[in-house]
Amino acid sequence: MDSTAFVIVSCSNYLYRAKRTIIDLHSKGQLLGDIVIIALGNLNLNQNFIDFYNISITQFPEIKEKNELLKVLNYSNFPDTIDGIETKSTKQWESYFKKWNRIISLDAGLRVLDNVHNGILKLDYKNSFLAPDDSGRLRNDLSRNPDKIFKTQISLSKPELLDKLKEDIPNVDLNGTFF
Repeated sequence: MDSTAFVIVSCSNYLYRAKRTIIDLHSKGQLLGDIVIIALGNLNLNQNFIDFYNISITQFPEIKEKNELLKVLNYSNFPDTIDGIETKSTKQWESYFKKWNRIISLDAGLRVLDNVHNGILKLDYKNSFLAPDDSGRLRNDLSRNPDKIFKTQISLSKPELLDKLKEDIPNVDLNGTFF
């Protein structure tokens, strides 16, 4: 049987949201398996809560070399992206998760509304990276969020980089969805 971990990234400001997701995973989702919280700082999570919900808490060191490289390159956040995550994220954790066959990453605060064994855990995930399309496009929702399209996730301020993207991926749809 494949091993699965549900993973939530949280800081102390989002801990109440992460807790809601964890409670939902157990109650509505009927999950009895592994939950990992990637802690960004000190979470002060109650040990009873940790034990009851089978939570592992881990932290990862900052990638100092990345910051140094960004300085040498005189690189800054893309001016037209919303959160600047492309340079803010300086944690490295990919090797930690190799002990599981499948990782399901959930946003802190995501609501689980149904049994995970009848839904997400039945998806064919092998050799794949799966992500939801939350733009509304798949539902043909005319009121879909215009901020949930690919071009909102890249910088449009440097035409030469945009041309390079289009050269590397000829059929890229800037108005398409992203994960």
